[in-house]
Amino acid sequence: MTKGARDLFGTRVQLSRVRSRARTVAVLVLAGSVALVFIWLRTLVAPADQPVAGGEPWLKGLGSARDGTITVIVPCFKQRAFIGETLHSLAAQTYPPASITVVDDASPDGCAAEAVRVLLDLRPQRAAQRAALAQWLRNGVDVPAPDFRDDEVLTTEPPSRGVAAARNRAIRLSVSAWICCVDADDLLKPSYFELAMREVAVEPALNLLYANQQFFGESSWRWDVPEWSPQAAVAAGPLPVSALLRRELWSATPYGFDEAQPRGHEDWSLWLQLVRLPVRAKKLPNFLLLYRFRASSKKRTREARNPEVVRLLRTLYPDLYPPRALLDDHAALLAGGLTPEVLADARVSRARASGRSAPALWLGMHSEHAGLLPDAMREYAAAVETRARYDWQPLLRLACLAARLGDQPVNARACGALMQLWSEEQRRWYLRPDDSASAGGCCPAADAAAAAS
Repeated sequence: MTKGARDLFGTRVQLSRVRSRARTVAVLVLAGSVALVFIWLRTLVAPADQPVAGGEPWLKGLGSARDGTITVIVPCFKQRAFIGETLHSLAAQTYPPASITVVDDASPDGCAAEAVRVLLDLRPQRAAQRAALAQWLRNGVDVPAPDFRDDEVLTTEPPSRGVAAARNRAIRLSVSAWICCVDADDLLKPSYFELAMREVAVEPALNLLYANQQFFGESSWRWDVPEWSPQAAVAAGPLPVSALLRRELWSATPYGFDEAQPRGHEDWSLWLQLVRLPVRAKKLPNFLLLYRFRASSKKRTREARNPEVVRLLRTLYPDLYPPRALLDDHAALLAGGLTPEVLADARVSRARASGRSAPALWLGMHSEHAGLLPDAMREYAAAVETRARYDWQPLLRLACLAARLGDQPVNARACGALMQLWSEEQRRWYLRPDDSASAGGCCPAADAAAAAS
């Protein structure tokens, strides 16, 4: 073969190799494009969230079999139209709850019957989920399976006791390590529990998990929930109610969801009680909680009609708020009294929570506002008898009204007890006669000392 022929042949071979490589690249690019298109199409026709598969390594981080169990609490009052959608949302979790408890709070619309119907339809699916969950949590170890309660519907004889009582009742019956309260018209994204339990598997000390909240219905607002902090809890009640909470953390609070509080802001009372406890919180970065917004909802309109409920809530926890803020709340309550709805709730709380001083304090301030001074004196005296040792509020209100009525013995006793709680600096600050927002004039001896200083 001549040199020219060899050069030509070599050129042809090189060209052939280049063309072959080009065809290979083109095939790979085409294959990659087809794969991407296939994946894109799959996301359109298949669910984004798939159930957890048994034996996944992260499940071993949950510790004992019970540590990974969740009970969902669903109070229902006049939510028959939405309860089915909520229950299907819970059954669609990729990490299923061990049990679902619906509490019909004497709802007049047949909510209990609808919940029973839906749970019966879901029963085969839920039985399979519980069996799979038990197997996952045993992690292949020969240990007893977790003790699951069946999904159930609890009913309440009229009258309604309120959402706080409904939640507490179901939580007391639960046997799971975790609880999650979901309102009967709200939804959860399918991956919420799985993402939360993955975090627990990595950090077993966690006892509170939550996510961002997406509004739907009459609003599309997105709530980027702040990080948990005691300061945020005291200021505004920082978390959605559908946070995941270790049951032992709920058990460590004095009241759980505080049933003495007039209706409204029930979840805030729970977050306030957590301020005193060793909370280990974790926020999931996703929008996993779906809140059905309805401008005309009973809860929303009630809170708008009864703004004094927030003031009453603060008086329930006087160790968490400065006296100056509580004195401002007292001044507003004495000036405006309680709305009929809140007054009715306060009377119910007075009867049901007879060992708590706050309901008697509220009724005393309302009676004083209405000019029913003997009634106010009786309520304040009852509040003094049941007050916590650190709670100065009933003493102050009794001292002020006794001074107003000229009852010196009662005034002297109440002021004497109050002086044991307040430091000299506090006496000077809060008992100044020239400050209309203070308690000036309530304790004459202390007023004189404050004026002299």
